Amino acid sequence: MSNVLIGIIGVILFIGLALAGALILGDEFRSSRSSTQAAKVVSDMQQISAAINMRDLKLGTRMSATDYDTNVAALIPRFLKSAPLVPLSGTNYRTVDVDGYGRTLPIHHLQARIGPPGDESAKAICREIEQQAGASDPDAAIAAVTTSAGWTTRVNTDRKVVGCFLYTVGNSGYNAFLVL
Repeated sequence: MSNVLIGIIGVILFIGLALAGALILGDEFRSSRSSTQAAKVVSDMQQISAAINMRDLKLGTRMSATDYDTNVAALIPRFLKSAPLVPLSGTNYRTVDVDGYGRTLPIHHLQARIGPPGDESAKAICREIEQQAGASDPDAAIAAVTTSAGWTTRVNTDRKVVGCFLYTVGNSGYNAFLVL
């Protein structure tokens, strides 16, 4: 009987401490999730980039961005064990050309659609990617890109290889990228 009472008291104490931790350290707990998901997005894109580079070396040809939704799947199983999905949105990573399209041009960068424009979790992940990439002002870095030409300019800046921003044209949303 005393073991049951000690167990119940232990459960109550655990729940109480968890609630107290969430109330006191709530923002840190929420930001740690964004930080983890941002790190996963960047890590997945680096792994896919390495697989594309290995494929290009082994086959002696550059992979085209034509089938940008299925290019990552085409790397399985020879160059990539499995195709990762973008954590928050559950979508495929895309291989795109220099202008962000799937044309018969060489792959320029990888793209991950994190989430729609109003999604606060997607915004937090995008902001975290910029912060991890060394942006001095992550909020300014994720500012809306309102044209296709703006996409090209944003991805082709020489300041970094990885980043994230809000795209407001067509299939709008927060998009992370990694230049190959």
